[in-house]
Amino acid sequence: MRVILLLFLCVLSLSGCALQAEKYEIGAENIQILKRSLKSDVAVGKFAVDGKNKDKINNLTFRGSTFVSPYNGSYGDYLQAALTEDLKQASRYSAKSAIKVSGVLLKNEFDASGVSVGTASIAARIIVNNSGIEKYNKVVSYAHEWESYFAAFSALPAAKIAYVDVYRNLLKKIYSDKDFINACK
Repeated sequence: MRVILLLFLCVLSLSGCALQAEKYEIGAENIQILKRSLKSDVAVGKFAVDGKNKDKINNLTFRGSTFVSPYNGSYGDYLQAALTEDLKQASRYSAKSAIKVSGVLLKNEFDASGVSVGTASIAARIIVNNSGIEKYNKVVSYAHEWESYFAAFSALPAAKIAYVDVYRNLLKKIYSDKDFINACK
């Protein structure tokens, strides 16, 4: 009985709070793909959030608590920061480059309410302009599942790690797209 009460108090203490998503962490595989594939430096422009879905995209929840982006409260800024960080780590970033990647975050869904499985999916329109000429405009999406738990104190860390993986894998999909690489030449 005490264990159940303790679990209830843990869950109750998390409800109504704002929880911050983890900051993006680079993935070694993504950096290697960029180093191998990109021959030019790339700038990163603004990543907007789809206007008609803005509230849904930026207002994620974790079991009743708000799950906030650590980048100005915007998941569009999260994607922008993740791309910038990968390019910097791969030594392929230059704010002055004529090649600029920007985009629009179209979908950002996160469900960690399950007691055994959590899910997230994301979609973004990625645009590459080279010297002011659009060379790439494609919607890229990624869906992810992870093992979740009944107890919030176990489920929260798993959800935070998995959410970073969603962005890392979306970016990997973009970096692996030959059309994207060709547009960045």
